[in-house]
Amino acid sequence: MVQFYKAPSSGSARRKKQNAGMASIPSIYIDTLDHHGNGVALKSKPIIVIEGALPGETLSARVSSDSKNVQRAKATKIITPSDKRIKAKCEVFEECGGCNLQHLSAQDGLEYKGDALKRYFSSLLTLDDEVWQPPIVSDIDYSAEQKDIGYRRKVRFALDARQKDKVKIGYRQAQSNKVVDIKTCPILHKRLAQKVEVLLPALKSLWCVQKIGHFECVLTNDGVVLMIHFAKALNSETFGAFEHISVDARVRVICQFKERLLFDSGEAHARLSIEDIPGLALNIGPQHFIQVNGAVNRKMIEQAISWLAPKPDSIVHDFFCGLGNFSIALAPHCAKVVGYEVVDSMVAQANLNAKANIKSVLSTRFETMDLSSQQALASLNILSSDLVLLDPARDGAAALCEHLIRQKPQRIVYVSCNPNTLVRDLKILSTDFTIKAISSIDMFPFTQHIESMALLERI
Repeated sequence: MVQFYKAPSSGSARRKKQNAGMASIPSIYIDTLDHHGNGVALKSKPIIVIEGALPGETLSARVSSDSKNVQRAKATKIITPSDKRIKAKCEVFEECGGCNLQHLSAQDGLEYKGDALKRYFSSLLTLDDEVWQPPIVSDIDYSAEQKDIGYRRKVRFALDARQKDKVKIGYRQAQSNKVVDIKTCPILHKRLAQKVEVLLPALKSLWCVQKIGHFECVLTNDGVVLMIHFAKALNSETFGAFEHISVDARVRVICQFKERLLFDSGEAHARLSIEDIPGLALNIGPQHFIQVNGAVNRKMIEQAISWLAPKPDSIVHDFFCGLGNFSIALAPHCAKVVGYEVVDSMVAQANLNAKANIKSVLSTRFETMDLSSQQALASLNILSSDLVLLDPARDGAAALCEHLIRQKPQRIVYVSCNPNTLVRDLKILSTDFTIKAISSIDMFPFTQHIESMALLERI
């Protein structure tokens, strides 16, 4: 069972933190996990939420914050561990704020998250058991052996270069702005991890490291791209150091300041292109969003096409289309795809991607549109025989869903990274559409994050 509860406000937690911080709990039994992957002791009054604890464990803890309904605590000793607890692959697991479920196998973590999603949806929506479909999973080892758990093809690193002789590069510490210094990261795709191990010490030794705001590493079709974002301007004369990094590490290096391109070297090592669906290559820009898990993205696209079930004469509307991630894969299966996106640069790139991949360019087009504006949405002409796909950001798509119940397309596939806004939007759509299928999506194994995909058909 996964527990949902109303968490204390940050204000109430702060007011009582000084007194609560001294309170210790000599022994407490963990009943379940919450939707953030924390252990919950339900028999306590108030309930106690303990970071890193697992159901079935007995442990001692120290209270860190308190409120009327929920206490928060940190484990000081695990007295009786869960039989599901495993040793994390990551050396800095207990410090890093990236993965909070590495003490579980990917399979156990997936089951806990799937249970959380089902219980949450079922508590707020009327759903038949038959709607739940198998989860979309990553191409990693989900067994307890965990021989290969690397899945991320894009990663963003933070820096702390206040002390030049003790530069830290890594991720933010859990619930803190402090940077956890790392040498490698086990959840990175193997080919990306190999480059990162070489790049981190090279970047630490740069004389201008204190001018770097953050940097990203991306695994593309044929190599790795290092994208450095400067917080302060840099003289062009200093770019020789980055040329050396490109040559020595055999990576492409791109430097930017306030989204302005300063330096780009090593194109022979990596093109800015990804190919999740064989034969369909999408070119990307340094600022463009891509899904971090290529294997899961491919499976999402394949399931979306299967669920939409387009016919040769179908028209598909793809909202929040990005670079054409779904649109270009859909194009060969229907008569026409129209993609809509808020960001101008992504629309321009999507049109270029369509020209590069689709024989009949007239069958696919992309438009810039404010998808939160009812006035803008009023210009849409969606027929009752049309199909709709939407993949919004965490804010969801309430305005668009309100418009869709007026236009009543035949079928909708909704891809979501936020269960809260998905439930809200499904409630809007449920007046005129039936939920036919839902899948959880394990885009981020070993974290509490879980995405989902829903299929709706017009009543």
